[in-house]
Amino acid sequence: MLFAGMKPAAWLQGALLFACFCTLVAALEVGTQDSRGGWRTMDDSQWPVRGAAVSGARKQLKAAAGIDFQVQYDDVADQTGFGFDDPALGATRRATLEAVLGYLNSVLDELGACQIECLDSPLGGIDGATLASGKPIFFTNVSHFEKPFALQHITTGADPDAFLPDMTVLVDFTWDWSNDLGAVPAGNLDLYSVLLREITRGLGMVTLARSDGKSLFTDAQHPTRLVFSTWDNLLLTGQGTKLWKADGVLGGSLSLLTGAQGGVVFGGARATAAYGSPPPVYAPNPFEPGASLGAWAASVPAAAVMRASIGAGQSHRVYGPLEFGVLQDLGYHIRIKSNNPVRRWDEYR
Repeated sequence: MLFAGMKPAAWLQGALLFACFCTLVAALEVGTQDSRGGWRTMDDSQWPVRGAAVSGARKQLKAAAGIDFQVQYDDVADQTGFGFDDPALGATRRATLEAVLGYLNSVLDELGACQIECLDSPLGGIDGATLASGKPIFFTNVSHFEKPFALQHITTGADPDAFLPDMTVLVDFTWDWSNDLGAVPAGNLDLYSVLLREITRGLGMVTLARSDGKSLFTDAQHPTRLVFSTWDNLLLTGQGTKLWKADGVLGGSLSLLTGAQGGVVFGGARATAAYGSPPPVYAPNPFEPGASLGAWAASVPAAAVMRASIGAGQSHRVYGPLEFGVLQDLGYHIRIKSNNPVRRWDEYR
């Protein structure tokens, strides 16, 4: 059948272009962490759909001149009566998450957007150890070292995938939390600090490395899929060699991942300048999935946000110069006030 006003050759050309476009759209393969902690890939059309109400359920937190943060609370959308929808604490918890985003808007000098989906809070907890999880989303068929969606959307203003959020957040509210912005009681965990840490993971301070040196997105169907993060691309041994080569292959034995050559450090120029040397990264032996290579080593001052763990009664609510440096190395612009210049990290010790 021909469309009115089109010559056969033009119709055929249009049909071929449309078919190619559909093929490209169908080929958008993405990867993220599921609610059970496993990393998986999927076609973007497989993302759970909640109907037309999803876009309307997002709370917009755009500053006068800053990032357009949009938050979707699945607890609220699904009326679970738990987590962020808890009748007594839900509003306070949502206000705390939004305060974290307000802080990020005060320090990131960007005008893009970021869509965050807070997944339904698990009634039975996550796994008995994980407090919360910020889950970045990546394209998995593009390059060996890929920027997460949040980094792309915030710094360019272009939505990487209109069908998906830019990151997800999952909180285990079965723990004893300090839900507001006040002082943290000795026996409670600080929700603000944990959310800041996990959202920072979603912003890009995250590793995609497994204990065998391959990508978390490598599987039996895709044994050569070696997708790592921008953070991974800046990880070095203590002797100054990159952990992964340009083709995504580990640059030596597996012992590199557990610090065999002088430890593991972050080699970004801004972070190195702020710390005074390449800052050490958590690289225990044996390798700890979910913790190794994605946090600071214990020798980094305790005020750092991105530590491997946080104890009851502790709070880490602001970045130090080291983490400002990391954000710059990943590709963000930092808002520096003239009356509060970024100082060297060792001045905060």
